[in-house]
Amino acid sequence: MKAQSILAILFFLNTCAIAQDSKPKIDSIFLVSTVESTSKMSLLSNEGCLHADQIAKDDIEKNKVKLLIVGGIAPKIYLNQNIFEEKYNLKYFDYGDVAPGSHCLLLYNKTMFDYLMTKYGKKWLREIRPDVYGLQEWKKEK
Repeated sequence: MKAQSILAILFFLNTCAIAQDSKPKIDSIFLVSTVESTSKMSLLSNEGCLHADQIAKDDIEKNKVKLLIVGGIAPKIYLNQNIFEEKYNLKYFDYGDVAPGSHCLLLYNKTMFDYLMTKYGKKWLREIRPDVYGLQEWKKEK
């Protein structure tokens, strides 16, 4: 409940800042708060997306690895996706149709893909859900 109260206060303060300034500013307080990383991602402005990489690194450090998905109005569940999650010690997180900015998602997931590559090699690429945000772009870069 405490984290929700902090989140509500910070959202209110950001809303006030938006009313005063056309470019919203999100402070790095979200990086040190107890709010879950998926909520932190939702609160980042486009300028704040640079912090998405740090949020991903924090999740890795806390052993709370996630792969972010934008599933739309009717999210999909793939057969055996839970086996992948258990094998690679991570969770898929589907924002549904209300997701953070695409640049934020891309930066977060790219950090996670790099982590998986370092830790597990290429094997995980044959088993991952194909709809994880940014996967195809990341593969082209590698």
